[in-house]
Amino acid sequence: LITSQGIVNAKGHWTNEERIDFLADVEIKEYKLNELLKNEALGALSLSLHTNGSGEDINHLDMDLDANLNHFAFKDYPINDLKLTAKIEDGKGDLTTAYKDKNLDLTLDSYIEFDSVSPQASLHLNLIGANLKNLGLSDRDIRTALVLDADFEGNKNNYDIIATIGDGVFVYDDRTYLLGDVLATAYVESDTTSLWVDNKIARLRLESNAAPETFVSSVRKYIRSYFSRKEPTISQNEKPVKMLVKGEINEDPLLNKILLRKVEKLDT
Repeated sequence: LITSQGIVNAKGHWTNEERIDFLADVEIKEYKLNELLKNEALGALSLSLHTNGSGEDINHLDMDLDANLNHFAFKDYPINDLKLTAKIEDGKGDLTTAYKDKNLDLTLDSYIEFDSVSPQASLHLNLIGANLKNLGLSDRDIRTALVLDADFEGNKNNYDIIATIGDGVFVYDDRTYLLGDVLATAYVESDTTSLWVDNKIARLRLESNAAPETFVSSVRKYIRSYFSRKEPTISQNEKPVKMLVKGEINEDPLLNKILLRKVEKLDT
């Protein structure tokens, strides 16, 4: 496939009759993601990938995957030779990657369990070090590190997420600022959203009788109604969306000096 946005070479096969069986070799050369996704922060992508697998069904799939992100750029910062490997046996296995250059050092280990009804995944990200200024994420020379662990169970409509951040630290102007432990949980169903975040700087509790996309849409409509001359209309079949939000933000050197440096005073 040759387009004005880049070149994609792919070959392989896929069958899903009595059992799953597939093989694929993919090579992407200088694909212009900024044009495809209409985001100028994204650079050209070059990627090579090999995968093969077989099994009675998705729950009992054996699969190998080897991928190499040959080149990519985000806000003009280049990422080169990022390797990712996965080994799945009987629907369960590991996916790992690691990357290190002079501004970014991280490892990612994850466990995946395929299930046609309720797949599971666990993630352990060790951000050993990152220079946020050189990565294009800050206009100041801020260095950071943290450890993120997350567990997911469910599907796109009903799921549970538990995530923790530990050993979070920021260094700026020869001073160290500690993030403190962060705990976040989310529970989502078609008619329920529950979100809870706890940290020394901020706490948040959100409850709704609707899925996230539904209550977000409702909030947008509510805000737009203040800037429109038209009377808001509600369908008789439309279920009213209820939402409870409680939160607090506490003053902290990390908040005042790093995250919200131009805020002089908080009253919450």
